[in-house]
Amino acid sequence: MPFDPSPVATRLRKLHRAGHLSHTAYAIADTLLWSCRAPGRDDAQVSYRRLADLAHAGYASAVDAVAVLVRLGVLTKQKTRLRVAWSLGIASRQGRNIYRWLAVQRAPRTESAQQTTTREQVSKPASMALEMALSRLGSVLGGRREAVR
Repeated sequence: MPFDPSPVATRLRKLHRAGHLSHTAYAIADTLLWSCRAPGRDDAQVSYRRLADLAHAGYASAVDAVAVLVRLGVLTKQKTRLRVAWSLGIASRQGRNIYRWLAVQRAPRTESAQQTTTREQVSKPASMALEMALSRLGSVLGGRREAVR
């Protein structure tokens, strides 16, 4: 089943409005969600430098924003290591991090849900008086009809 980013975007927007994400952290999270992730995937592999360039933010801001997103439980971060051939052997270097968005259950949409509604007829005082007069007239006329038969 492909990953749906809409609930994550909604959660990020709510965190931003509640003051848990700064403007820069929200921009970096939005960039990571929409620009660094392949369609249908829940993960992205990007360096801090590239993430900062795409979000038009600083390197330190990208590092801080990812730390805040991990702390809030919106995404997980996995470090990768690369083995590089070197003159005297093999060296290990830090590679690009892998970020995985945590799945959020989408709440059922209330706008499109089929709901049964009951209609109550609300009568105004003038129409209520008219209804009562008509019912009295009907009972009087009904009584006369029975007497004629």
